Order: sequence, then structure tokens, then C-alpha cells
Amino acid sequence: MMDTSRKKTTLFALTFVAFIAAKVLVLNLPPKYFYDNNRIVSMVNRDGALSSWTGSYQTTAEVFDFINILKLNSMLEWSIVLGLIFTTFISIFIFTNCEFDFYQELFWLCCIVLLNIYVFNIGKDLIQFCFFFTSFLIAKSNLSTSIRVISISILFYIESVYFRSYFILVVVFFVAIIILTMKMRSNNTKAKPRTYYFYILLTVYVFLIMSSVLFPEQYEDVTNVRAGVNDGREGSADAATLISNVIPGNSLLIALINYPINALRMLIPLELLIKGVAYIPFVVFQLFATFYLVQYSKGILNKSITGSHNYIIYSIYLSFLLTSFFFEPDFGSWVRHEMAAFPVFQFLFFSKYCHITINIKRNTIKSISLQAQEAQKHLRKIL
Repeated sequence: MMDTSRKKTTLFALTFVAFIAAKVLVLNLPPKYFYDNNRIVSMVNRDGALSSWTGSYQTTAEVFDFINILKLNSMLEWSIVLGLIFTTFISIFIFTNCEFDFYQELFWLCCIVLLNIYVFNIGKDLIQFCFFFTSFLIAKSNLSTSIRVISISILFYIESVYFRSYFILVVVFFVAIIILTMKMRSNNTKAKPRTYYFYILLTVYVFLIMSSVLFPEQYEDVTNVRAGVNDGREGSADAATLISNVIPGNSLLIALINYPINALRMLIPLELLIKGVAYIPFVVFQLFATFYLVQYSKGILNKSITGSHNYIIYSIYLSFLLTSFFFEPDFGSWVRHEMAAFPVFQFLFFSKYCHITINIKRNTIKSISLQAQEAQKHLRKIL
């Protein structure tokens, strides 16, 4: 018990070391990382340094203006204050959760750094973080499953109206995945992950085909948004990690082909390795996140993970991923928005179901022991 308590206390201390490291990075990162943050700061200060935008930017500025009781007036001040508050807040999870394994501890510290660069700052990402945290609380409540699903759907619909319109797709996929997951869990046999993922992809395909027929204008918005954002950005220094469609074009068939390709690219971003060593930490981080997602999926499907709140939270995160595969224009935007979903995936990825165990066969241990004994005898002869 004492060892566990000491480990958690050490991780808590290291969390704030990571917090400080992240804020030092914020001071040294180029302005392109904080375009939106600086604009919203200017809108809150009403200083005219950057032009004010309407819509979700105006709503976001009004929210931060309302809570600005400390009269913060620079992005760095907002970053430090919000980072300190929210890092302390989420660190409570260290002591309320089961013990992390070594790899989860490393992943946690990576999350703290990324959160304090991208999310714990003035901007829409922090508001999205709060929406995800609220959905997590609803999922964990004692309400009936149907009431929780409806409440979370309404919550994300509100976010789609005031902050990020694409969250209406999160609602659609969330309901579909809940139904699919409950259906597969109700079977007497254990479902295989690849079968589950096939049905999920089929769900996306049905959505694309139906929307192309029933809502052609909305379909065009969904399938062309990535190309629209990235148009003219090729070769730009500010867009070194573009996620441009592998197959150009606007037809339904091309959209059906590009979707799973882009999903795999975002979940396993090995292509970043050829862009420089600076991207290696992100690649490692994303590979861990994908591994943990697969591990938790296995637990959901083989029914070793029980409780309706578990598959509701899992469905929230999966629906967010399915939506992101449509829109994210580059890997920088992807990691920023992915980290905003931290309140959901922290519950999944830092659970005991995602512990990494290294099994060494007894014969292997015996072989290593014999080799060590032989080496020791040889060393004695030399001496």
C-alpha cells in the first residue's frame, strides 16, 4: 500500500514538472501554434490587435470575457493560470484511479505536456474539453442508459450549434455505435474486434451513401471540407503535416476509399517519421493511444469490461474519432482536437484493462539463467 501511495505521489510531482516543461515550450513555439488563441485574446481585450471574427469565435470570446475575474490580458497569462487550475484538477485522477503501469505513467506525462500546449489555454479547445468532461459525468451517473444517451446527444448538439458545427456528426455516430455495441454485446458469443470495426466502417459507408442521396449539400460539406481547408497550403511552412486525400476527387466512390485510408493514417501516423525527428514523439504518442483503443475494444467485445457507463464512454470517444477522420486537415490539428477529448479517453486508456504485460515463458527464463551462469564461470576463469 505504501509503495502504491509513493508511486502516485511521485507521478503527481512529475505531472507538475511536465506542466512547467510545457509552458516553457509555449514560450518558444512559433506563433502558428496559437493563431486562434491570440485572436480570442485580442477579442476579449477589445484592443483591435487582430480582427474580430463572428460565430463560434465571438461566443468563445464572450465566455472567457465573462470568467476573466483576474483581468488576464495576454495569452501567456491565460495559459499559466488555466494550465495550473486544470492540471491540478485532472491530477486528482491519479489518486482515484487504479495504479498505472509504467507505460501508462509515461503516456500520462505526455498527455500533460500536450494538454498544456494545446488545450489548457484561452480557446475553443478548452471549451470542448469541458463538454467532454460533462459527457463523462453524464455517462458515469446513475441515470438510465436511454436518458444518458439522450442527454449526451443533446449536449453535443448544443456544442455543434455554438462552437463546432461538425459535432452534429458526433451525435449521429454516437447513437449508431451505442446501438451496434449493445447489439454485439447481447450475443452469446464473443465478438472479434475486426468484425466490430468492419461493422463500424459499414455504418460510416451507409451514412455517406444516404447523405449523398438525401442531403447532397451537407454531403458535399462533409466530404470536401479537408480538401477545401488544404487547398493552396501545399508547400507552406505552416502546413508541414497536411493530411491531404491520397486519391483526389469528389465522387462518392473516392470518398468511400479515402475515408479508411485517412483513418489509418491518423491512427498510425508513420508517414511523419520521414518529415523529421521532431515528429517522433508524436508518432510514439499516437501509437500508444491507438494500442490502448484496441486493448479497450477487446475488453468491450469479450465482455471482460462490464457496466453500461464503460461502453457509453467508449462510444463517445469512438464517435469523436469517426467524425475526426472526415475533417482533420493536418496532424497538428488532429493532436490538438484529440487532446480536447482527454476527459473521455483518460477513463479508457488509464484503466487496468490497458495495462501492458510482458509474458516471458519459463523456458526462456531458464535459458537466460543458464547463460548467466556460464558467463559467470567464464569470468571467474579469466580472473
